[in-house]
Amino acid sequence: MSTLEEIMNMDQSMPYDKSARGRVVFASSPETYTNANGETKQSKSVAIADDKKAVKVVLYDPTQFNKLIEGKTIMLRNFIRRDGYIILTRTSRLFPTQEIEVPDSRVQEGKALVNPPAAPMVSLREALRSPPKTKTTVCGKVIQDEE
Repeated sequence: MSTLEEIMNMDQSMPYDKSARGRVVFASSPETYTNANGETKQSKSVAIADDKKAVKVVLYDPTQFNKLIEGKTIMLRNFIRRDGYIILTRTSRLFPTQEIEVPDSRVQEGKALVNPPAAPMVSLREALRSPPKTKTTVCGKVIQDEE
């Protein structure tokens, strides 16, 4: 069985057939979205952690939503690792397993992955000077709208 840290350090992103174990430290409510075919689907984001790492997990199979309960330890198989998080699809397998202890620091890290803190409020001038892909919040009044 691989640790979450080993999985996230791998180079491949294809389905991973070995197992990994983690405790669900945060679970969001299911979210509804519309895919490219116009179909309405649901996904659920959770954070799982072990003693070394916390990872965001996105589940796209509504039939398995009830297996991702905060505080429960699960084993994952046939998942995809992509861009720093794990994707679970209908072919992924989730099993309850022996409970593991997770440090509070990993619990907080997991919560921040699924529900990140709000971006700091800055002036418009500071926001324009900020590095690319930096999240910021700007408050002001629209004085002209150009189209």
